[in-house]
Amino acid sequence: MTQLQPSFSGKSAIGGENNTSAIGIAIAVFGILTCAAIGVFTAEGGVLIIGAVANNTIIIGIATAGTFLITGLICLSIVGVLVLTVGSRLIGGGLSRAKLEAPEVLGPERVRVGERFNVQYRQAVKGDINVTGITIDLLLREWVRYTSGTDTYTDVHDHLIKRHELRGGLFSRGSIIPQDLRFEIPRNAIHTFPTPQMLEAHKQSEEVQKVMRRNPKLAERMLSQGTLSPTRNNRLSWHVHVQIDIERWPDFNQAFEVPVVADLYSDEGF
Repeated sequence: MTQLQPSFSGKSAIGGENNTSAIGIAIAVFGILTCAAIGVFTAEGGVLIIGAVANNTIIIGIATAGTFLITGLICLSIVGVLVLTVGSRLIGGGLSRAKLEAPEVLGPERVRVGERFNVQYRQAVKGDINVTGITIDLLLREWVRYTSGTDTYTDVHDHLIKRHELRGGLFSRGSIIPQDLRFEIPRNAIHTFPTPQMLEAHKQSEEVQKVMRRNPKLAERMLSQGTLSPTRNNRLSWHVHVQIDIERWPDFNQAFEVPVVADLYSDEGF
């Protein structure tokens, strides 16, 4: 068995729903507040015109003060939304790790389609906690990038294959959260895509070699990020996702990738 590598911490809605990020929420609310600001300034401008026509300094003063007040409230709202949506993810993840050490997750170096495999999960506890529940899922993650007009979008779909719901309990500082689980890749499932062989072969392609000659560091970075992948708009990957619910504390969420090769399991082996 080998150490499985961390892959992602968030999880999209199970069942193929689109994943909405905190930044996306912030942008949407920012747009709503901007429209509200335009409406307010239009109304305030009308009041100023009325005040000017009527030569009424009181009306002009009220409109001016109202503009500054509402502008300040809108700016505070925008900052608040950004802090809550983005900061909650960053701070929440940091707080959960203040109570838990980084886990040790052992699994197979590679799994075949249709094969059963074991996962050993060990996580040390830094401080006294009450774990209300542990959920460990086997997920097939589908990543898709597409264009609509001049805009480019990405969607993430997490398909639940198997779920283990486990009891929690009280854990004292220095104790270990141990779990030994068994999963199976369905025989009608698809392997990790693109395969390592496809990625390795693509490194020798003219497209990659051209970027490599111009800027080797950029080429390596693009290869690692998948932007120079032969299937840059579609990816499939398998993950074991762990969620530990902690009473009065942010939950721990982390996924670990399981490499699934393009071979069908049989009793005769590879």
